Amino acid sequence: MLSIALRRMGWPDDVADLISDRATSIPGAVLKVEGDLAIQLAPAPGRPTPPTVELLRINLCIDIFSHVPHQRELSDIASLKALAHPLRQRMLTRLQRRGPATSADLAVEFGVDRGATSYHLRQLARFGFIEEDEARSTGRLKFWRAAPQDIRLPRHSASADTETAAGEVLRQWQQRSERDLAAFLADPESFGDVGAAALQSFGSTLLTADELTHFTEEYIALLDRWSRDPEQATPGSQHITVLFHAFPTPDERNRS
Repeated sequence: MLSIALRRMGWPDDVADLISDRATSIPGAVLKVEGDLAIQLAPAPGRPTPPTVELLRINLCIDIFSHVPHQRELSDIASLKALAHPLRQRMLTRLQRRGPATSADLAVEFGVDRGATSYHLRQLARFGFIEEDEARSTGRLKFWRAAPQDIRLPRHSASADTETAAGEVLRQWQQRSERDLAAFLADPESFGDVGAAALQSFGSTLLTADELTHFTEEYIALLDRWSRDPEQATPGSQHITVLFHAFPTPDERNRS
């Protein structure tokens, strides 16, 4: 019953099952779930804390939040320049969308020399954007996967070079999202039931700077809860592009 309740709150199926299994494995323990992320494991009323409860509380937090990509702000120029390379962007996007691949796989997909592909993959790995999939790799055959992380561009930088590199990454992100949206809107029927379920929404509200920050973090948390690896996707799933823009309305700038 606990796993069902957690699913209704928006938790991914695998995380909901994990929490339920771990919590019910300890006699005399009560799991309290408050909101989306507040989870507390406590002894049942009137009973002493079982010695395993504290250990489970720690392990539960580790297991749950290992599913949530860690936040990473790209504030150093080297990482930004590494990510700003157009081919590396395409490779990273491919690994994020479709799962692990070898340098040979990507060389064929992108029509690029295998040596160049290997070099760009090593650069992505060097700066922490991808990692080796050790479970799949054997001998000299190396599989690469996207590292789970919430990549963010710096809001402000004292360095002009950093601003330029971040702007180039953002430009590529915007171009890719606009290209994908235009392609979908040109032929939505070809995506079947998933295409019919797609929604484009436009709205507005009034927020302070702190409220806008909180609003954005809530959106990212929601997206994280629905994120899953390609290997764990529900049968019939299609990759979904989610666009998010929340910014001050220029025409309303001087009105209050």
